[in-house]
Amino acid sequence: MLGATLLLSPLALSQTTPSVLSDSPPVAVVTSTERPLLSWHRITLNGFVSAGYSYNTNRPSPELNQFRTFDFEDNEFKIDVAEVVLQRPVAEVRDAGFRVDFTAGDSIPEVTASYGMFRNKRTGEGRHLDIHQLFGSYILPVGKGIRLDAGKFVTHFGYEVIDGYEGYNDNYSHSFLFGYGIPFTHTGLRMGYAFSPKVAVVAMIVNGWDDVHDNNRSRSAGAQLAITPTKSLTTYVNYMAGAEAPANNHSLRQTINLVQTWNAKSRGIRSPTGSHWRFAGRPFMIRKVCAPAKYKHSRDLPSHPNTDEL
Repeated sequence: MLGATLLLSPLALSQTTPSVLSDSPPVAVVTSTERPLLSWHRITLNGFVSAGYSYNTNRPSPELNQFRTFDFEDNEFKIDVAEVVLQRPVAEVRDAGFRVDFTAGDSIPEVTASYGMFRNKRTGEGRHLDIHQLFGSYILPVGKGIRLDAGKFVTHFGYEVIDGYEGYNDNYSHSFLFGYGIPFTHTGLRMGYAFSPKVAVVAMIVNGWDDVHDNNRSRSAGAQLAITPTKSLTTYVNYMAGAEAPANNHSLRQTINLVQTWNAKSRGIRSPTGSHWRFAGRPFMIRKVCAPAKYKHSRDLPSHPNTDEL
């Protein structure tokens, strides 16, 4: 199958770059400086547009590519996503901020839309509009600073990203692990703390997988452990457990995901990943290892970070 894409990113409408991304480790810097809880001078507006065309030489009927995540329509030009992000990042103790990601398009919003928001709970059909993220943030003055996020935010699972202004994938298509093995977003409360530059943790209580309105009366819990023993090596261990079946509070689903990145002299990135599921105590495993590599051609073309990882 052949594909092509046009990416325009970033469209920076502000004079400053966010100092702390919403999907990076919730690390805070302790400071005793008194300042207003919320000010306007650090609010930023960014944009991103992705368009593409795919052609399947197998000529499927109907014109749908099987087992694809976003590039599922054959022989068609599409505006995959147009994104506008309004945010005030948080970086210091007692900092308050927010983030809102508005998306529209023929591919990505239709797939990533959550149940209860731009996705019909009865039919399961998504719309071409979505609010990809919508949350408020605050850094509590505890220890080095505990970051709290409340609202809807991207998942901490996986290596590949949902294309946006902060980062996009090297390939137009995505792996099975990304499309079928992990969630896209969560709605609930997320807490993060960095014990040191080498160890950080994240914990969350959420409605579940891609649910703005939960499909049962049970909540799901998730966690991440990030270990960076050297500047070139980082390991993420991700976990989540909860009842995800509609109207079923007891069918437990557990997901374990390992992501490891290795930066070889700032030239390449290698990341083996894998996920394991368990339903009601019985293992259902998606065994997959992927090892993508990036090469930084010049200082003017920076590699884009994985913004789907906390």
